[in-house]
Amino acid sequence: MTTHYAALADDQLLESLEHAGRTPPIELIRAARDRREALTPTLLAWLADDPDQHGRDEDDPRRSRQIHAGHLLIEWCEAAALPIFERWMLAEGDVYNQTPLEWFDTHLHHYGAAAVPMLLRVLGSDRASAYARISAASPLTTLAIRDPELREPVVAALRAALPPLDSSGRPVTPESVDTALIDLWSCVSWNLCGLHDQASRPQIAALHEAELIDEMIYGGPDEYLAMLDSDEVPEEAQGPPYDVVAVYEELHREAERDRALEQQLEALRVREEQRRAEVQRQRTARETAPGRTPERAPLGPVTYGSGTYIRMTPKVGRNDPCPCGSGRKFKHCHGK
Repeated sequence: MTTHYAALADDQLLESLEHAGRTPPIELIRAARDRREALTPTLLAWLADDPDQHGRDEDDPRRSRQIHAGHLLIEWCEAAALPIFERWMLAEGDVYNQTPLEWFDTHLHHYGAAAVPMLLRVLGSDRASAYARISAASPLTTLAIRDPELREPVVAALRAALPPLDSSGRPVTPESVDTALIDLWSCVSWNLCGLHDQASRPQIAALHEAELIDEMIYGGPDEYLAMLDSDEVPEEAQGPPYDVVAVYEELHREAERDRALEQQLEALRVREEQRRAEVQRQRTARETAPGRTPERAPLGPVTYGSGTYIRMTPKVGRNDPCPCGSGRKFKHCHGK
């Protein structure tokens, strides 16, 4: 039975969205998109809510309501959502498990200049994790490319996120540099490269020299210089305007690809089980075939009628290396 979501009352529409799971029907998203004034207060509450506080199972469809709220609020460029996004970006702990940051960091530039003050605070914050600062740097770079008036404050903030140089031109870094910091410096360097900022070139060259750049992100010094001196505009700065319906259409396509992959893996698993069963069947058939010659028992120590014992393998002393190859003495290994 087809549900006509556009005909539902506001509370019914919200209930449908709350229980829709990861991939709501596209018509449900369209209907919700057209109810901005009525739905915004509830969606803001959903976005601010921590789904882990309710003890819901991972399969509970209500865990996805925060994702739906964020996408719709970004579609509307709802200013009241920006402080909530900032709170999540500055939250302590494992940010990879924080839904808003994981799902929406690549979309925040759709707010335009209104998001810049919040993103600058996150990028410059010592409280924020390296991942959160990376998540702020990328939309800031996109906004600076699209709006030249934003370039100066964004470039200054990106430069400040890199370690300064000492009098000898070496980067001044903390005593302990983990992979998260290297990821941050690598991504910030890439963003400055995308903005064709020549002034940061000494800092970035010094980071390359000190092996504090992850070359998996954009390559080595040669790739950096080639991009810096080119007129190429980063791909992420050329994207279309935000379209929440298009976002969910892509989520549906991803879900369909995942289902197809799961079916392929299940088919491979079934074929492997069938192959093993057939191998076992053939082995059993050989072993029970009429007239089959029994296998000889393995050779071992034997005695002759005179009672003389003949050893078939060399004697191993208790202090000799164990023949099993463990490297331990025989008395401490198989000679116990």
